[in-house]
Amino acid sequence: MASTAHPNRVRGVRASYDGQYLFTSGELDNIVHMLRFNPHLLLAQAQLDGKDLISFYKLLEGRREGKFFKEMTDLFYYSQLRFQDIYRYDRREVTPKIPSSKISFVMRAL
Repeated sequence: MASTAHPNRVRGVRASYDGQYLFTSGELDNIVHMLRFNPHLLLAQAQLDGKDLISFYKLLEGRREGKFFKEMTDLFYYSQLRFQDIYRYDRREVTPKIPSSKISFVMRAL
């Protein structure tokens, strides 16, 4: 199931202290939504390690070759830089995962 929480831009996203809810606020509508968040589903999808993601790519504008997917990829790698300390000058490890604590940064940037 999918829904449009805010018809315009999202101003902020925060997780509850227990990680079970996401709170979003709209930029123009001044509305706050509380959404139930199930991290176990996210982890289960991550364990598939990219398999079966083809159906999700079809939902994106431009699919996997589009501008939106490239922007999501850039934000994903930027969140890894933030997690590994952006001011480090040594070699970094690129992984296909980011900590769940950084997901809100990626979502806000989108």
